[in-house]
Amino acid sequence: MSGKPYVVVIGLLLAVVILLNLPPAEALRAKAGLRDNLTPFQSVTTLLLRQLRSVGWYIADAWQAPDTERRLRTENAELKREIWRLQTLEGENATLRELADFKRQRHERLLVGEVVARGDASGWWQTVRLNRGRSDGLRPDLAVMTGRGLVGRTTEVSQHTCEVLLITDPTSQVACRAGRGGAFGILGGGGVTFSGDPRLAMLYTASAMEVEYLPVGAAVAKGDAVMTSGLGGIFPEGIPVGTIESVRLDASQLYMNASVTPVADLRALHYVFIVLPGGAGE
Repeated sequence: MSGKPYVVVIGLLLAVVILLNLPPAEALRAKAGLRDNLTPFQSVTTLLLRQLRSVGWYIADAWQAPDTERRLRTENAELKREIWRLQTLEGENATLRELADFKRQRHERLLVGEVVARGDASGWWQTVRLNRGRSDGLRPDLAVMTGRGLVGRTTEVSQHTCEVLLITDPTSQVACRAGRGGAFGILGGGGVTFSGDPRLAMLYTASAMEVEYLPVGAAVAKGDAVMTSGLGGIFPEGIPVGTIESVRLDASQLYMNASVTPVADLRALHYVFIVLPGGAGE
């Protein structure tokens, strides 16, 4: 038993010596035969190695799959959050640019305020709270508007906040002019119903506001603009308020009433302007 390894080694050495001393032609034939005999074994070995690598990769992927999935989900969430942040900043910058342009075009002294809360005991969407107060020079009964049109007026004012009564509130009253002839009237809020979703009520209400006491026969029609008249000392003259939807004769037949839709989007207020004391209409 102990002599057999030596015999194998000696045999291999003899084979190498013989191959090295064979004539070139015989050596090539011997090498070709050796390759042909070894090829099946090499093919099997290569196939086994490939299978082992595939199994190893599969096991490694299966082992890492949960971590990879969690990492991809985290990266996806972070990318979405970054996109949302950039879109928000872009929207904020566009809004601020519009506000700056609008402020330059107006002759009133305007202060920008941000809506920090909506609604109180009086009902949904009828009041908003701003982050401006007495420390900013505010007091009750100051006009509040956006770049599109009138929003309402300040009511309760604290040191750093104030409440704004929207023009859709039933207690709101605005002296205005309507139609091509500039007929005078009083704009009142139609309020919102408490049946169902108040947001939908504001979306689909047919008469968010109404102009009353228009002279019979005044040139007022659907699509005409309603603007502040400047009477009363609260709202400066010429601020857009709304668009007339319909006109009808009052039951007394002494004047006309007109349903009005506000031009300012009161459902999506973010930044507004407060007309400071000393501005037009003061």
